[in-house]
Amino acid sequence: SQGLSDLGVDKPWKEVVEGIRTRKIKGLMSFGEDIPVEYIEGLEFFGVQDLYLTPSGEKADVVIPAVSYAESKGTYTNSERRIQWTNTAIPPLTGYANWQVVNEMMYILGRVNKYKKVEELTEEVSKAVPEYKDLFKLGGSTHWPIGGTEILYTKGFNFPNGKARLAVISEGKLFDKRISTDFVEKEFAKVLEEI
Repeated sequence: SQGLSDLGVDKPWKEVVEGIRTRKIKGLMSFGEDIPVEYIEGLEFFGVQDLYLTPSGEKADVVIPAVSYAESKGTYTNSERRIQWTNTAIPPLTGYANWQVVNEMMYILGRVNKYKKVEELTEEVSKAVPEYKDLFKLGGSTHWPIGGTEILYTKGFNFPNGKARLAVISEGKLFDKRISTDFVEKEFAKVLEEI
């Protein structure tokens, strides 16, 4: 069984793009992201799971339909660190929830035991990720880290000395231009430009 780092999912995007450019990364599977086409050139295999046929999806070797949040059960963590539970409003129109598609791909790639229900995944995440410890035992909305407060870092930052690590920028760009990988966001921006 491969860990997340073996699969590359914990790598920064610039490192992944460089790995594709130098041909160290030969295959990539994208879940719900419209990756700029120039970043995926040179891959031997490119797969996409998404709600829409995006421009990068049009370049993919394989496109697997995704389902929306209304067709999903489980949890979402938003940018304020709130973990929200959701139930399926309508059955997945494809016949498979997103986790079931990934489950089948893992099985095809050699994982012996399949998950039988989404709650098994929640329990595994609860045990493997310290910030989500015991999430599977909770029923309502909460914040991560579990047992923490709504406000993060009230008693210092997450470093041994509790102090923030800030970089001083004397010259150069402070921020890089943000490249969106959200297809719907890009389509909405096009509509706004026409107005």
